[in-house]
Amino acid sequence: VYYTRAGQFRFNDQGLLVDSVSGHRVMAFNSTGALQPIDFDDYRTIPPVATTSVRITGNIATTSTTTDVNNITIFDAQGGSQQLAVRFTNNGNGVFQVNVTNAAGTSVGTGQVTFTNGTPSAGNTVTVTLPGPNGNNQVITLNLGTAGTTDGMYSLQGSPTNLSSRVADGHGLLGAVEMNFDDKGVLQFIYSASERRSGPQLALARFPNESSLRLDGGRLISGVTVTEREIGRPTNGGFGRIAGGSLEMSNVDLTQEFADMIIIQRGYQASSRVMSVSNEMLEQLYNSTRGG
Repeated sequence: VYYTRAGQFRFNDQGLLVDSVSGHRVMAFNSTGALQPIDFDDYRTIPPVATTSVRITGNIATTSTTTDVNNITIFDAQGGSQQLAVRFTNNGNGVFQVNVTNAAGTSVGTGQVTFTNGTPSAGNTVTVTLPGPNGNNQVITLNLGTAGTTDGMYSLQGSPTNLSSRVADGHGLLGAVEMNFDDKGVLQFIYSASERRSGPQLALARFPNESSLRLDGGRLISGVTVTEREIGRPTNGGFGRIAGGSLEMSNVDLTQEFADMIIIQRGYQASSRVMSVSNEMLEQLYNSTRGG
């Protein structure tokens, strides 16, 4: 087991996070608190999720006859996608017939939405049923708004139609597009604008007696037994924070050190000169005394 302050890591060909120079595996805490390597393969992709809810929002003009909301992309449990379309037909008196069709034009859900004083009445949902494999149908709820509010659909007199759709959930097979460590040392994986996952947490070590530490290869620390170390999590118990995407630099001011080195060198030269002059003066004094 080695320890390091050099946080320059990379994923190797096996998908394990390793030290970029030595190739030693970086250890982290798993869900049970045990130490284990960080394996990217465990987080490379996330499986598909079927869509269960679609929300329609915006105004539908009271004078409109038919209004379409097209290109609603939904996903099934296998990650496949298809397009749905919703047509609203004005039946008068604030009642609109709702018909949902798939890409082939087949009706997969019907219902109606009723508006009172411009806001929907109760029960404004339509159930959409899509055939799935082995007779397992996919059921999607089309939400048309909350009764008495304008947080979904509404119908205001004199306002133009501006309906839009929002798919509440569901996605296909997603791959990790970005990863980074947060200040707690937890590896965060980003798959899309809405899909994120948290990975393992880096393990930190500190040593009550640093005199027993031995430096190997310029970046690795060894020579410590299990009883001479303390393992902990970042931000807990004084272990400090992690700065993701950063490398710790030397805390030495090179400019000042060079200036001090020049001053010391000049001082040494001046001292040597003083000693040389003093030696010459003593030698002259000795020679003059001996000559007399």
